[in-house]
Amino acid sequence: MLNTFMLEGNVTVDPKINIYTKQGGDKFNTANLYVAVARNKDEADFLSVDFTSPKTVEYVKNYVRKGDLVSITGSLRMDQWTDPDGTHRTKLKLRGYRLDKLRNGKNHTDAEPNESSDDFAPDNESDKILF
Repeated sequence: MLNTFMLEGNVTVDPKINIYTKQGGDKFNTANLYVAVARNKDEADFLSVDFTSPKTVEYVKNYVRKGDLVSITGSLRMDQWTDPDGTHRTKLKLRGYRLDKLRNGKNHTDAEPNESSDDFAPDNESDKILF
């Protein structure tokens, strides 16, 4: 069964790096990017994409900034939970596993060249997040 998305757009804010602790006490990081993807000349969709692979998170943390043009490949995830008031909730999430930086934003100060994240393939172990 195929579950893949591809998008290209501009990073709208600097990436957010989150630190979580698993049940066993091990810590892991995730990275979150907000990307504006053009629908047409006048409209865009603003999407949130999460990354869990340690190598990709490190790359995003060090080299991706607001304004960068990126290409992302990943998969869709459906999160489900129940609010404290008993309301059942669902949210479709985008989980990225490949990030290609196509161009630096205007105010980018890093010397890092545009590059592909080929070395940052999905990490199956980090994909299994247990709380």
